[in-house]
Amino acid sequence: MHPLLDHQPSRYLTSLDAGTVGWEAFGQFGGISGNLTYDVAVGSCQCCNDIRDFVRVSPVAAQVPTPVRGTVLMWTTIVPNLQLLDGSTIFYTIRGTNVIGKSATGCSLQVTVDSTAPFQGAVFDGDLERDVDFQATDEYVFAQ
Repeated sequence: MHPLLDHQPSRYLTSLDAGTVGWEAFGQFGGISGNLTYDVAVGSCQCCNDIRDFVRVSPVAAQVPTPVRGTVLMWTTIVPNLQLLDGSTIFYTIRGTNVIGKSATGCSLQVTVDSTAPFQGAVFDGDLERDVDFQATDEYVFAQ
């Protein structure tokens, strides 16, 4: 299994219909290299495909800077037509296959589906009871 499939843009998915997944190029991992094709599956558990079976994708490549290893080649794709339930969790599985049919897979960490809009909050720049338009001290700012 490819150890570097932890590059999805978010651990939360706000769409019930489609998700985006990203992964580092497989390179020499698992003994496969060269011109690879990629398939993506979606499951309710890590490395399973019970929500969406493997489908061939045409990912977009980009050079992405990382803080530890420098710039790495990343692939990103959108997985459409998922019909997910709000509050559920999903996992992506990526399979890279070379021209002679040898393949390796990588599994994502958990992604939570949350299509609810965020609650609009308010900032009070006073104490817990009231909102004030000024502060009598320049030692600190009290806000919550």
